[in-house]
This record gives sequence, C-alpha cells and structure tokens, in this order.
Amino acid sequence: MDPLSLLLVLALAGPPPVPADCRSPQAWTSWLDHPGEDPLLKIERVPRTALPRKLATQKSPGGFYSLLAGKNNSSWIDTRADHALRLTVPGFSWRPLETRWINDKLVYLEISFNPHAGAYWIVDVETEGIVTWQSWLEDPEAYGRCHPD
Repeated sequence: MDPLSLLLVLALAGPPPVPADCRSPQAWTSWLDHPGEDPLLKIERVPRTALPRKLATQKSPGGFYSLLAGKNNSSWIDTRADHALRLTVPGFSWRPLETRWINDKLVYLEISFNPHAGAYWIVDVETEGIVTWQSWLEDPEAYGRCHPD
C-alpha cells in the first residue's frame, strides 16, 4: 500500500471507539456521602477586623455578603454583622481551597487532596453551617482504561 493510501485509511478510521461504560465521568468517579462524620471543613467566627484587606472581593449575587478567597487554604466571608467567617480545611492546609457563590447566601467550596480525590461543601452563610458535603474518588484503573492515551 502506498503512503498516501495508508494515510487516507488511517484518517478515515478515526479514533478507537470508547467502551460503553466510559462515556461519562461517573464511569470512573465515586461520590461518597459521609453522614455524621467530621466534614473536614472548619467554619469559625472571627472579628471583622481580622479580614484581610488586600484580597480580591467577590460580592454575592445580591451584593449583601462578600467572599474573599485567601491564600493557601482559607477563605473569608464578610457577613456585614459584628463578625466574619473564616473557612479552612486544617487537615489539608497545604492544598488550595476553591470557593465561589452559588446564590446570594450559599457558597461552594472544593479541595483536591491529590489528582484523583477531593471533597466539596455547600455552606449557608446565614446559618453558618454546612448544607451538604461529599468526597469524590476517581478509580485510576478505570480512568486509564477509559483514556488509553
């Protein structure tokens, strides 16, 4: 077979088919609920004077609360009351904690423990409590089978 014909056959063949059980991330990710367990996330009240002044502020959609993504493993919420909230994951203080608003009073927080495991929380600013949290774990063998490249 000449090189041009071989190139044409390879181009028309396309990528190898994906196994049916690999069509979505759920094929290799386990979501684990932890009712009654320590949620790893620490929510503490701090004086408003403790808020870092040089951090970028992200206003809640309604504009009442402010979220300050701190360095390392902390985020702050200005509640406009006599105190602020500091959110940390002390057991994994070297890992970055990502935060963003879901709506005017709910904050989504996520941390990765390593490339294949992590956790997320949804925190209610008004009740100063965790609404829900889950950890996730990717199965490296399933991921490798589903992504052979």
